[in-house]
Amino acid sequence: MILPALFSLLEAGAFSYWNGHLLPLSLRSLAVLPCAAILYFCTRRLLKTCRSYNKAEWISSAVLAFLLSVIIIYCNAVYYNDWLFFDAVHCYKSLLIFPGILVIFLTLMHLELKDIPYLKATEFASDKRFPYAVYGSVFLSFLICLISHFPGHFGYDAVFQYEQYINHAITTHHPLLHTLLLCGLVRFGETAFSSAAAGLLIYTAVQMGVLTYALGKGILFVQKQAGNWAYIVWALFLFLPYHAILSISATKDVLFGAFFLLYAICLYEGIETREVWKNRIYCIRFILLTFLVCAFRNNGIYVVIATFPFLFLILKNQLKEVLVSGGIALVLYVLLTGPVSSMIGVSKGPIHEMLSVPIQQLAVTYSQPWDAKLSQEEKDLIYRYMPNVDYVTKRSADIVKNDFNDELFLEDPMRFFRLYLSVGSRNPQLYLNAYTNLHMGFYNPEMVWPNPQSFHPFLEWTLPEDDPRLDSSKYLQIPTQTLSWRLSAHYERYANENTFMKYPLLQHLSSIGVYTWAMLLGLLISLFRKKWGCAMVLLMSFFYFGTCILGPVVLFRYAYAYILTVTVFLPLVLYKTDKAR
Repeated sequence: MILPALFSLLEAGAFSYWNGHLLPLSLRSLAVLPCAAILYFCTRRLLKTCRSYNKAEWISSAVLAFLLSVIIIYCNAVYYNDWLFFDAVHCYKSLLIFPGILVIFLTLMHLELKDIPYLKATEFASDKRFPYAVYGSVFLSFLICLISHFPGHFGYDAVFQYEQYINHAITTHHPLLHTLLLCGLVRFGETAFSSAAAGLLIYTAVQMGVLTYALGKGILFVQKQAGNWAYIVWALFLFLPYHAILSISATKDVLFGAFFLLYAICLYEGIETREVWKNRIYCIRFILLTFLVCAFRNNGIYVVIATFPFLFLILKNQLKEVLVSGGIALVLYVLLTGPVSSMIGVSKGPIHEMLSVPIQQLAVTYSQPWDAKLSQEEKDLIYRYMPNVDYVTKRSADIVKNDFNDELFLEDPMRFFRLYLSVGSRNPQLYLNAYTNLHMGFYNPEMVWPNPQSFHPFLEWTLPEDDPRLDSSKYLQIPTQTLSWRLSAHYERYANENTFMKYPLLQHLSSIGVYTWAMLLGLLISLFRKKWGCAMVLLMSFFYFGTCILGPVVLFRYAYAYILTVTVFLPLVLYKTDKAR
């Protein structure tokens, strides 16, 4: 333990001084000590097992580790210094952390988890009461959060969805099924009980029930596939506060995350147990979950379509069943977004929602005239597209995106893309910097929250005082009540103030970037071990991650779907199975 202690002090003293960290020396030392101990353990294990590694494992681990080390240094430089050029100092820093990351990645590559040797845990897991304990405890954790924020959080996009609903101006910007479910129940509460809060409570109860079922199903699934490692997953679901906070938040991402996890489990079962495709009940479940994944988030359809070719490749002998089931689900989705939407007067959402990245890159380039190479004609055209371009912020595209001139774009879409490519060809570094500032939270494990320039809380608990959603003359207000102010303050500090950043383990378990890299490494390991079910699920999660990094801002709820799948499936990837199979 001497080596980790010395490394900890070195990092706390020298590196923290160079990088300008704000944490005190003692706290920083404690934060690094577990990481140093893990590195020490991995180094010893690697030295004993390195001869059993093949060339492909070394190369793939080295590439992934080098990519992560470069991203960490580059993102931190952009975040803290708004630095634009990768100079020698940052190259040296990347090379400095590369060996440690490589050691950890290589160790995980050959790590095979054994079942937790605890007899009582095994006996309890086989008991008939185990499922009741799982579902009951998860729901109880949600209920405690609801008591502190009753009848739920009517925030995020719910306020705007309800305004569209009562004005009969629903658009495809938000998923139709979620808008109808949420706003229909709130309206039912107003009609039947003369209380919108009663309607919100009904919606919150439904959402809590669906998420409880999904998380409980995930825990029982891990228990079946990886034994007592289900207790670790169970503890994560119970004690990480963001699950409970999201369970009472009226946002589409919660139900989508639940359906995404259930769909992932369904896919795994279909790949690992091919006989289930002959079961009509399984096929109906596959159709329903495929449809719900597509219907509860607009980018879900892209994830499903990208996944199907690989599913066809793996399930060659079940191709007919997969084609029929997948085809029915897609037909149902087309009917929902086509004839059904037209019948109830749903209009298309604004085109700028699909252009967040190019809009942000052009706006940031426009805002830095001392570095950008722009002609006056290009500046004038950018200003016509984005009248609010002078107020651009680096970590949210919403400021300029929401006022984007859709009509001008639709007159000649290619004119906008010619402008975008022309400006980008002369300012590649500014484009890269703008993109990194906008999305680094999805892939940088060291991203710091809250982010003052995003104008969105990483996790939302209460609405900001200057939020337009608080305008009661235009939007519905559903005030919250609490039976425990102390408990409510705890959740508020965690969500709005992001106090988890002060605690080493909680910080990394609440970081989107950590789950992203765990997903990538898990996908690599499952491919090497030919665990095709896990590989398919993690590949699907990667496709969803790809849609997230095209969005306007980094929010925890956007990544919640693949955070759930990584939490459930990573133990399966690392768990020791029968190699003869």
